[in-house]
Amino acid sequence: MKVCISSQGNTLDAQVDPRFGRCQYFLFVDTDTSEFESMKNPNIDATGGAGIQSAQLMGNKNIKSVITGQVGPNALETLQAAGIDVYTGAEGSVKEAVEAYKAGKLNVIKGQSALLKTDENSTKSKKVVDVPFRKGTGTFKGRAMGRGMRRGQGAGPGGYCVCPSCGEKVTHKPGVPCNTVACPECGVRLIRE
Repeated sequence: MKVCISSQGNTLDAQVDPRFGRCQYFLFVDTDTSEFESMKNPNIDATGGAGIQSAQLMGNKNIKSVITGQVGPNALETLQAAGIDVYTGAEGSVKEAVEAYKAGKLNVIKGQSALLKTDENSTKSKKVVDVPFRKGTGTFKGRAMGRGMRRGQGAGPGGYCVCPSCGEKVTHKPGVPCNTVACPECGVRLIRE
């Protein structure tokens, strides 16, 4: 299986980079053969949206799982929309992280329900994100204070839903979240452009 590990270097002996979107390198590892390919992160110096851009890169590389220290909610949503499992809490060398992954010792964040939950006391949907805080301390649950907008980029009622895997664009339908719509070309859940 092909997985990606956020890394501080370009070898299996390099340390896991605890950041996903702004890690130094991505190491693409075949867990069966231990063959790997390294790639310098092209999004490390992005002024904004590094996590989302890195997540879209994973979709284009046909990765099945991402292994990292931590991942932000927007990158997590993009990865999950592309059908990529996200494993957090990795530390030590990349080689050790792959072994921990194979042994089932890493935290897996599964399903959109980890991202979007409805507060029973309100009719509005609020974002609740389960993010590992530190290894061994459980998870931190917090509400995003924004309204689903990314750094001042209000999506508005128009626009497009885009496939993070194949790039197909579909006109956005107001009131229908993009991540509930499957790509007509490849079936991957769409994200908002």
